[in-house]
Amino acid sequence: MDEYTTHRRVKFDFEVDFSNGGGLQGQDFRLDIEGEDNSLSKEATDWREGRRLRAFELKQQGWSQQRIAEALGVSKGAVSQWMKRARDGGGAEALKRRPAPGARPRLSEEQRAKVPELLERGAEAHGFRGDVWTCERVARVIRKESLESATILLTSAVCSRL
Repeated sequence: MDEYTTHRRVKFDFEVDFSNGGGLQGQDFRLDIEGEDNSLSKEATDWREGRRLRAFELKQQGWSQQRIAEALGVSKGAVSQWMKRARDGGGAEALKRRPAPGARPRLSEEQRAKVPELLERGAEAHGFRGDVWTCERVARVIRKESLESATILLTSAVCSRL
């Protein structure tokens, strides 16, 4: 194998029954496959996304949802939901990871970029006794420096997530 050859390693269990009544079993069998991997699942940003994309690939190859579920170790219902999402939302793109929902940041990127500069001056430069930063102190400095709009109350709990 030269440095330009790509390969994938797959791991699986197997069981073969012979017509004469004999059989063969293997656990954690590993197989290296050479060649290009053009699969969608290799583009995944995490294992869950990879699993959804692999399910989509298998469905495109004609696999049943039941077979996909068994192969990937998930429920048939999960595969069904993924395929519905792909049908309704534009194919494989609909199965990719989406940003987590939640509140928008209270400070803009520009405002957030100013915070380290303010803190570098030290807590005492902002009128606090002792040069220790706490969430409450950081929140006060941000409010005092008007980095947030007047309608937003920046609490120390929010401050800790800066």
